[in-house]
Amino acid sequence: MATSFHMFDDFINEHGFFCPACGERIFNSNFVASKKPCPHLAFMWNSETREYEHLNPSIRKLLILSIAPEDIENDADEANAQKKHNVAGSEADDSLLEDAPTPLDDKFLEIMPAETMIYAFIVHEFSCGPSATTWVVAVHFALDME
Repeated sequence: MATSFHMFDDFINEHGFFCPACGERIFNSNFVASKKPCPHLAFMWNSETREYEHLNPSIRKLLILSIAPEDIENDADEANAQKKHNVAGSEADDSLLEDAPTPLDDKFLEIMPAETMIYAFIVHEFSCGPSATTWVVAVHFALDME
């Protein structure tokens, strides 16, 4: 089974998005995540801020370990490069994710586990002119996520 990527355009504006594995609400119609998301949520990613939210420690580790070795070798901060090599701890510094692939990168789907389904929600706004934000939500169906 391969990781799949699904796109929705304003599909969830009225009710929010519910986990396809367990039925719990992942976020409401304003894209505000539940305070305690279901265990299947691997991450949420916002194209405007380019940051991950509710990032599962297993997925976090995969993202950081996928950083190309040349990026680590060219890292001017030797201590930061060493942290990237010692990423095994789940309490790693969030700055390590700066070089990690995002859902916009070509190799992103190759990194994700096969049991992960990825949804993209495009939100259009017209308050100060037209703009759009994409929320990428990953749901992991395997039981051994953590």
